[in-house]
Amino acid sequence: LWQRLPHEGPSITVAAYPAWRDDEDDPEAEKEMGLLIAAVTKLRNIRAESGIDPGRKVEVLFRTDLARPRRILEEQALLVRTLARISHFRFVDEIPGDLPAARGVVTGLEMAVPLAGALDLDEERQRLSREMEKVERELEITGRKLENPSFVDRAPSEVVEKVRASHRELLARKETLSETLSSL
Repeated sequence: LWQRLPHEGPSITVAAYPAWRDDEDDPEAEKEMGLLIAAVTKLRNIRAESGIDPGRKVEVLFRTDLARPRRILEEQALLVRTLARISHFRFVDEIPGDLPAARGVVTGLEMAVPLAGALDLDEERQRLSREMEKVERELEITGRKLENPSFVDRAPSEVVEKVRASHRELLARKETLSETLSSL
């Protein structure tokens, strides 16, 4: 096809492969995209974990004390709304603790998806209770490992630290689940 089109010079099929140029490196743009990716991913996860129909557009509340995340999200509002399937979002000074909402946090940004009208609150309570039981079982397992002196002394330090990190994450997850359950 290329040979039949009017052109000058050699075919594009023999052109050099594009090469990286250092002057195209933009660490600030990478940080901004990292925030957008993290926010959209977290919103999608919140929706999936809460059982909100993927086709339903929902409202989202954001809270941040930092100007940068707010600026990025406002500048890229259409992108965020489209990729996270939300009808609109707004920034608030405080997300009410008694608001029935699925919540999430990414660096420098809290988010909440109000659940009223988005799903059945009784089903959500049951789902969160089941998840809380699962987290408590996993906490018990990691706790037993960490309390076992032979594991702590004999296991490689990387393995012990990995179990400690997992235990800390599970404790944070349990606290978040507990807060969410109490808000429902």
